[in-house]
Amino acid sequence: MTAGEQIALAVVTRDRPELLTRHLLPCLRELLDDAVDVLVVDQSVGDRTAELVQGLPGVRYMRGGPGLSRGRNDAVAATTAPLILFTDDDVSFPPGWPLAVAEEFSSDPGVGAVCGRGRDAEGRLLPGRQEGTYGFPEIPFALGSGFNFAFRRAALDAVGPFDDQFGARAQYRAAEDSDMLYRILKAGWAVRCSDRITVVHHDWRGPEDRLRGFHDYGFG
Repeated sequence: MTAGEQIALAVVTRDRPELLTRHLLPCLRELLDDAVDVLVVDQSVGDRTAELVQGLPGVRYMRGGPGLSRGRNDAVAATTAPLILFTDDDVSFPPGWPLAVAEEFSSDPGVGAVCGRGRDAEGRLLPGRQEGTYGFPEIPFALGSGFNFAFRRAALDAVGPFDDQFGARAQYRAAEDSDMLYRILKAGWAVRCSDRITVVHHDWRGPEDRLRGFHDYGFG
């Protein structure tokens, strides 16, 4: 199988073209020779993101309605790849990251999800679970984050789509990642946490936005 058949990389973005330009787009350009199926689901009101992404070789651009879970479901439906990797528009990653994620799945067919770690721009490791393989009834909180996790399509088919009541711009504002990981575990799949597939999650929010984000995470 080629790399593109093995894994797809999906990004959902909404009216954050500056972050996309600064962090994610340079990394996507580095993937052009890796044949990874890259999908950008644009939920923006404005057209700037479309102008930046449309026509970028190796990247498929899609328009979608609001809601992070809805956008992720749109991406899953748009690719036939057996592995689907998710990240955010405020993330940067090394060139070999998607293929390294695919390798984490290859060691165990019972792994339904793979979660990587994050560092801030100064290199400090962000909170996360110790490296290892986890099964039910492991608590899903902090097991993985939506800016660096991937799923086997067979596991997603078994548990159903992301719940569109959860996630940014939805009723419960956050926790779509924890909800999906819980459902994967409960269905009998394992979740693999790896320090080998770490990305940089850039902190661009001011104090008020950061406090609002913490509130939304807790609410979810």
